[in-house]
Formats: sequence, C-alpha cells, structure tokens
Amino acid sequence: MIQRIQTLYLFIVSALMAVTLFVPLAWFAGDAGEFRLCAFALREVGGQAVQPTLYMGVLLAVACALPLVTLFLFRRRLLQFRLCVAEAVLLVGAAVMEGGYYFLSWRVFSGLTFHLQGVYVSIALPVVCLVFVWLAARAILHDGLPTASVEGCFLRFAPVRFREPVFFLPVRSFSDIKKVAGTLFLNKKKLSLR
Repeated sequence: MIQRIQTLYLFIVSALMAVTLFVPLAWFAGDAGEFRLCAFALREVGGQAVQPTLYMGVLLAVACALPLVTLFLFRRRLLQFRLCVAEAVLLVGAAVMEGGYYFLSWRVFSGLTFHLQGVYVSIALPVVCLVFVWLAARAILHDGLPTASVEGCFLRFAPVRFREPVFFLPVRSFSDIKKVAGTLFLNKKKLSLR
C-alpha cells in the first residue's frame, strides 16, 4: 500500500482538502467591516458567523474523507478507481460551490459604497486536487494492467511496456488462457488453440 505512487497522490488530495476546510477561502471588506468566507460560514474577523455555508462545508469534508477511505482499498482496484472518479466529481462540485458562494457574498458587498474583496490560494485547491486524483486514477489503472494481462482480460489492449511477448491469439476458454500464459510468460510449451 505505502510503496505505490497512488497512495502518495491520494494522501496529497486529502491533505489539501483538509487545508481548504480550515483556512479562509476569500475575504470581503466594506463599510460594515471585514468578513472571511470559510468552509462552513461567512464570518466576521472576530469569528462570529454571519451566514452559514453548510452545504459547501459538508461537500469539502466529504471530499477530504473520501481519499482516505480510498487509500485502504488497495486490494480492490476497480472500486478504488470508481472512488477516484467519485472524488473528481466531488471536487468539481466543490469548486463550483466555492465559486457560487463567492459570487453570492460579492453581490451582498457590492451594494455598499466602499468595498474590497479578494481570494486566498486555498480557494483553488480543489482544482489542484483534481490533477492529483487524475494521476492517482491513472496509476491505479496501470497498477491493475499486469494482473489483468496475465488473466487474459486485457491481452490485446495491454500498454506497450507489457507487450513484449504478446501475440494476438484468440482466447475461448480458461484453459486457453492457461496455455497463452504458459507460452507467453513461462515459455514452457508450444501453443495450439485448436
């Protein structure tokens, strides 16, 4: 589990999403004072919650927890890949939700005579996490290909680095798979599929 590169990618995604949970995402200043957009609320500088953003906070919390769950499913690669796809959907939703709450907060403060706003780097972390989730999903698929090619599932579609001795042979049954595996990888006997 630890020696695989997707473990590192998924851990980075979980750590970056934890940063997004606990660090302010944007700030707004105006006649009414200074406010910060956090994961669970729009807060004053003193910490008083002005408007809750609970949906965004829950979405960010789930997007933080899912890579940790995915880390421990290293024996079930297909499920791990599916959870990476679900994490990518959650991250896209989190980025859209952050943009929506930023726009709504901006509309509230734009009516004031004096207002300033800005964003912190943490608002872009879901987009950065999308890259790491894609890398993790890609590594999970490449990790599963050698096993699948031995079983005969991806015999014709294996990547170039696994294709050295592969001939495109018809496989009709499990005994044919054994013959193909024996001929191609162990070089024990000649192959006849008749």
